[in-house]
Amino acid sequence: MITEQLADNPACTSGLDEPFQRLSVAEAVSLIERGDVQVVDVRWRDDYLDGHIPGAVQIPLYEILSRKDELSLECDILLVCEVGVKSVLAAEMAASIGCERVYHLEGGMAEWLKQGCPVVD
Repeated sequence: MITEQLADNPACTSGLDEPFQRLSVAEAVSLIERGDVQVVDVRWRDDYLDGHIPGAVQIPLYEILSRKDELSLECDILLVCEVGVKSVLAAEMAASIGCERVYHLEGGMAEWLKQGCPVVD
C-alpha cells in the first residue's frame, strides 16, 4: 500500500534517474518483434523451465555480475523476472557493467502471462 502511494506520487519519483527504461508488456513485445534484443530471465532455473519468453536466456539474478560476459553490449537487453522486482536489480547491475540499452519488464512474467503472451518450456 505504501509503495503504491509512493509510486503514484510524482514528488517521490520525479527525481529518480534510472539507468534503464521500464517497459509495459506491449512495449516489450514490440521490442522483441523488432529483433536485436537479448531477453534475459533472472528467475531461478525451475521457474524459467516452467515457462519463459521464447528466446530468453536464463541468468539468475545472483549470477548477473559473475556472468557479465554473457550480456550483450551490442544490442538491447530486456530483463525479466516473476513480478518485476528482481529484474530492476538486474537492470541496475547490467547498467553498472557497461550495458547501455537496458530495459525492464514491468510486472514481469506474471503480467506477461496475464496479457496472454506466448511462453515456452
